[in-house]
Amino acid sequence: MWTPDRTHTFEILAENLFGGPASGRKSEGTLILRKGQYSSKNWNDYHFGNDAVFEPVLRSLGEKQTDDTGRATFEYRTSGDLNANAPISVSIRGRVFELGGRAVNASQSVTLFPSPISLGIKAEPKDNGKKLRVSV
Repeated sequence: MWTPDRTHTFEILAENLFGGPASGRKSEGTLILRKGQYSSKNWNDYHFGNDAVFEPVLRSLGEKQTDDTGRATFEYRTSGDLNANAPISVSIRGRVFELGGRAVNASQSVTLFPSPISLGIKAEPKDNGKKLRVSV
């Protein structure tokens, strides 16, 4: 889970198929941000999100060379420039290039909260469905 106004890091670890770190290789970091959903065991009846439109955003984090251990670290600073008001699904993509130029890809997802406060809503039928009880 990522929170706003922080620098978040992720690391790529590249290894050769037949042993040893893939050092000195070109690597790339990319983020794809899309409208997301959030659920919590502690708040399992609550919905954290809304119907607002959020256009997907592609953020390139640049290129780096892997170090002697086959690692490359990328950073992303979350800020208010996303114009989002609901949880965002961030697809973290890493690519490392073989000596021949072929890319090997991996990805992982994380939830980004655009604000330090996130409101959830819970709606329950009441009076045989004639009323609705809403909790925030």
